[in-house]
Amino acid sequence: MHRTLDSSYSLGAVFLVGEKPGRIYLTIECRGCGGEPAHPKEWCDVCLLLVPIITGESTSSIARGPTIDEIRELIGETGGSTRKIWSAIRSLPDPNATSWIRKEKSTPSTLDLGIPLRNWELEEDDLRLLDTNLRDPVGAENAQSYDRTQLRRLQRGGYLPDGSFLSYSSGRWTLDGRWIQLPYRGLSKMLSRKRGMDGIDWRSLLYSIDWAVRSTATYYPWEGPGGNGNRMVHPVHDRLFPQRRNGGGAFDRLFNRSINRILGASIPEVADVSGSEWLTRWEEVHKESRSPITRSEQIVPVSMDIHRGRLRLRVRRDTGWRRIELDSHPDVWAKILTWALSPNKHADREKLTCLQQFLFTSSDSPLISGPDRRGITLLRGVIESTELAEVDHESRTISVGGTSGLCYSVNPNEGSHTHNAFGARFTVSPLGISSSQLRREYRRMSRICIVETQELRRLVIGDALSSVVLALLNDLVSQRQIDTLRRHIRSFSPEPAHRADPDVEHMREARWLNMRAGRNPINSRIRRYTNLFPRLWGAILRSPLGARVTLTAMSPRRPNLTFDDSETRFSTTCMADRQIVKGMLEASGWVRDREEESVRGTREIYFRTGTGPRDLGPAVEGLCETIEPVLTAGTVRMIEAPLWHYFERENPGPGPLLPESDQIID
Repeated sequence: MHRTLDSSYSLGAVFLVGEKPGRIYLTIECRGCGGEPAHPKEWCDVCLLLVPIITGESTSSIARGPTIDEIRELIGETGGSTRKIWSAIRSLPDPNATSWIRKEKSTPSTLDLGIPLRNWELEEDDLRLLDTNLRDPVGAENAQSYDRTQLRRLQRGGYLPDGSFLSYSSGRWTLDGRWIQLPYRGLSKMLSRKRGMDGIDWRSLLYSIDWAVRSTATYYPWEGPGGNGNRMVHPVHDRLFPQRRNGGGAFDRLFNRSINRILGASIPEVADVSGSEWLTRWEEVHKESRSPITRSEQIVPVSMDIHRGRLRLRVRRDTGWRRIELDSHPDVWAKILTWALSPNKHADREKLTCLQQFLFTSSDSPLISGPDRRGITLLRGVIESTELAEVDHESRTISVGGTSGLCYSVNPNEGSHTHNAFGARFTVSPLGISSSQLRREYRRMSRICIVETQELRRLVIGDALSSVVLALLNDLVSQRQIDTLRRHIRSFSPEPAHRADPDVEHMREARWLNMRAGRNPINSRIRRYTNLFPRLWGAILRSPLGARVTLTAMSPRRPNLTFDDSETRFSTTCMADRQIVKGMLEASGWVRDREEESVRGTREIYFRTGTGPRDLGPAVEGLCETIEPVLTAGTVRMIEAPLWHYFERENPGPGPLLPESDQIID
């Protein structure tokens, strides 16, 4: 691939191939396997799929050469020694990253007038007690053996040097009335020192730590893990700009209500960290940004957490990823926090990424090892050698068409396997077969159980997937060794006598093309809002009076909208979906049944008390207005007919459900 050099383009490995006046032409190599990217990006399709699994990092968050060299030069030669790295970071001349935790020393303002201040401190027995989770029944039982005076002393708390008050009760720490997650071991170490601890704004420092380690998924039951478990939405984004997630203040109110309901008390807010350097940077980005800051722009690697009172940083060692405790010094904490909480793409945030990925390893330790690199190259060669295999980035899988005419999806996610006690590195699922057919055949699950043999397990993930893809491409031969594949082919493939028929070959090609079209994200979106939602609308309208429906938290593994009086099930995938479903229920005579909710101990149960108006046209048009932005790309609509054309506008009233609606709608 030839490209002109552009200062805004980040290059991996490049080679000079030609020149013209004012332009230099370069060949861009994939940063993972060294091949030519399939798109004008730094990574090829296979690397985009496998590099996050191999490295534990998304391709967008892997540091680049110039930034790595810059941070290595700043830190100096450490040989990967943790002690030397923390010492170098503490000595870095970076006043912006530490000045916000310094303040002029003054007499703390307290309510304990006329008596000596009770300083906060921990004893060795306190540390052992705090390491027990008192909110866990087993932990509470173990805590009975401790002297009650310990719990009373922790609950009574004490003052930090800046006058802020810290106490512990019911398994939670409270700092000046705010519940926080506290690295109590590190804090105790620092306060026991005599030098370098003067003038520290402990309140701002500890509140900032809470912002860094508390994920917004803590607040929302519908927040599932987004993709790889080592990535997350920036810990500041949703708490600073919650209204950007749903376009208005309604979600902001929901945000605060969810926190109060789940936690039962307030946590540090924007005003509590207003003087911090990292918050100032977010405010600058917010002012300069011409468009809303989306969540997808703020996906970052997981950086920090607290475990047994230790503030830890996730770093890569020569032997793999580890979590190590930060040096117990306020300047180290302040610098790492400033880097971690700065907006994505900020130079300091990228500095932290380099530190995590490359500074705690030997200089010759590559992020992608030689065997993994060769495995990626092999899998890429297999996929590029045929038109019947391709990488589907939307579902993060490999789609394969076999010689039997059937199609398959290979999911290379790490995880456990039902028939393998040691787990498997991939799962295989059928493609192009209706859900009802699969349910009749497989009953409980729709996967094809292909177990990794010991020989396959010894291979790197790229080599193992190459073997699986090759086996599925020639599934008529592979079925001789794989029983589950043979049963699947017998159930869904044409009879052997007809496989030589040209029409069967055409059918195979049509299945492959239909499968590809069906997995296209735009087609999937169109089908969802022009087929699935209208089927759900029909089921809601025809449900009998007195019927109940339960809307629970979103889950990637099971439907969260269930009907008591039918087999209808549906999955909402975002907050907009939930609002559409609630609008459907309200327009057709359903009301919230709070009494039944209290009896079942379940949120959001709806009860049908009426049928709604006979003419549903206005209600349907209102629902369609909510959906229309999702079916518009720029100024182009994804469907030709008006969206309301797909929904029933005449109220049919209670009656038999339409075909394909008395089941899971997916």
